[in-house]
Amino acid sequence: MQWQLDYYASKINLEDPFSSPNAVKFDAVNLKEWVVKRLGKNSEVFKVFECATDTIFGLDMEEMSCLHALFYIKSAGNLDMLINGKGGA
Repeated sequence: MQWQLDYYASKINLEDPFSSPNAVKFDAVNLKEWVVKRLGKNSEVFKVFECATDTIFGLDMEEMSCLHALFYIKSAGNLDMLINGKGGA
């Protein structure tokens, strides 16, 4: 999951996120919908990811669009920079 988010985040234009590839598609779904489609809602990985994103973003996954999450990740450099204390946010 992390590599997918980092990959898509790397494509986000920080100056104009809506000009990024698939921006409309990513903005049309919230992060939870996007993650559930890939992991399933009842998987252990989903539950861990849900706790992590609540901490990283300060929001529940359904409160932000996938585009917003990708923009946030790109702004930090990658998801690892948001997760780890050393060199991260």
